Amino acid sequence: MTHRLYSNKWGPLPCSAHIPPLLDSLLFPGALHQVVATAGSHCFFLFQELVEGDIRVRFGHFYSREQETFLWLDEPGIIFRFALARSHQLYLSQAGRLLFHERSFNLLHIPYFSAELQIGQQELYAFADIMLPPAYLQRFAAGSPLLTSFLQRVERGLPARLGLYNGMADITLLRWLDALREGQPGSAQQLVRAGLQTLQEKPVHAAVRLNWQEIGVLYQVADLLQQTGKEWELRELVRRFGISAYKLNKGFRQLYGHSVVQHRQEEKMRLALRLVHDKQYPVKQVAAMLGYRSQNFIRAFRRRFGYTPGRHALQLS
Repeated sequence: MTHRLYSNKWGPLPCSAHIPPLLDSLLFPGALHQVVATAGSHCFFLFQELVEGDIRVRFGHFYSREQETFLWLDEPGIIFRFALARSHQLYLSQAGRLLFHERSFNLLHIPYFSAELQIGQQELYAFADIMLPPAYLQRFAAGSPLLTSFLQRVERGLPARLGLYNGMADITLLRWLDALREGQPGSAQQLVRAGLQTLQEKPVHAAVRLNWQEIGVLYQVADLLQQTGKEWELRELVRRFGISAYKLNKGFRQLYGHSVVQHRQEEKMRLALRLVHDKQYPVKQVAAMLGYRSQNFIRAFRRRFGYTPGRHALQLS
């Protein structure tokens, strides 16, 4: 991995393979290379790299105690970028401004990676980059004018993005993302395949039109829904966060593609899919863990995925 990072306040950030124990919770299983760049206790950039066949996967986490702008120099190439946590904004001289909100993704060609990166105060950002050789993408180009045009720009050494607007991850992509983060073999290729299909067949037709303050509130709501087992009612969230029900639902639809209530249900089904896939617990126990009666869980699972959890587990055998 080749990274060079510069801070406006602290200058060059030295890189080290020694990862402080404080960052242990961010480490991924199976990482071949792990590098951290720091400026004392002011900020850190953690990079981890995996290899799967002829593609490389890089996880990045960065944090700063203060609002700061960094210069980030890295290797050029084709990158499938997936934002894991919070929104981050890059400015590249050739490609312009690239803004990624949580769970958004796109396929990019960056011929010269010199980026200005803006980081907010005391926020942890995370992303996954899957580095792809052109030959890997060629196998998907047949019958795809959009991907063919993208590869033509790559051949000419021009910056490119596959989607005019970043894609929005659905539960299928999140399933493969979860598998990738758990180190399951083949998950990176499945994530890329699903992402390419979504960008071409279900393109997003408009940019997210929310200011940073509104986005911050929405992330707080999403965190609350994910971290607690309570079934929050919409009026409780409105009162707790001081935002109208209309703005809350509209914002969630822009960031996540569904309403607040639907988001909670989707997160439940996402966890259900992981638990059934792992086959560590019987279906009845999974249902109880998620607050369902057994038959209600089976119906909810079949309604969302088109098949029962038992059939899904059987297909994995």
